Amino acid sequence: MEFKRYSPEEIEEIRDAWCVISCGDCVHFSFKIGAEATCPMIDHEHIKFYHPYFKSYDNGEFMNLVCPKFEPNSIAKWLREHWCGVDAYYTDKEKTKGNISFFVDGDEDTIYQVPVALWWRGEHMDSQGNLRWVLKTYMKRVRKSEKNSLGWVLLDERPDGTVYRHGTQEVWNG
Repeated sequence: MEFKRYSPEEIEEIRDAWCVISCGDCVHFSFKIGAEATCPMIDHEHIKFYHPYFKSYDNGEFMNLVCPKFEPNSIAKWLREHWCGVDAYYTDKEKTKGNISFFVDGDEDTIYQVPVALWWRGEHMDSQGNLRWVLKTYMKRVRKSEKNSLGWVLLDERPDGTVYRHGTQEVWNG
């Protein structure tokens, strides 16, 4: 797809007019129920975008940080006509800030977070096809008598194997 050249001011106008782009606005997104997306960035059979527990999987339709391979689909006609390219649309800060979350191999009880910067460079997978995660979050069953516990504790695990209580630097040895 050929991109039009816009000034920084015009790009801001496009961002204001469209507000938020998402995976659902992309040519690689599938709107058919049960159909997998053809996203070139991830294998949707093994890796799925994180979604809240009360929502079914939607191929990342409402993901607000699209990938570098994003192209507006024919339904997003105005955006397609005014599209300036992903590199122009997002600032460098937006392309490097924070993490993006995934589920792996159907396990929706564990969330894997990958740095957005790796996602943008296409380096979010290693040579064996595994995610290069920096944080893994999951629940673990504990005694109800444990402090502030309802029988479960939310844990964060680092790639080095260190486990923390979620949101703290308190090492968990449960």
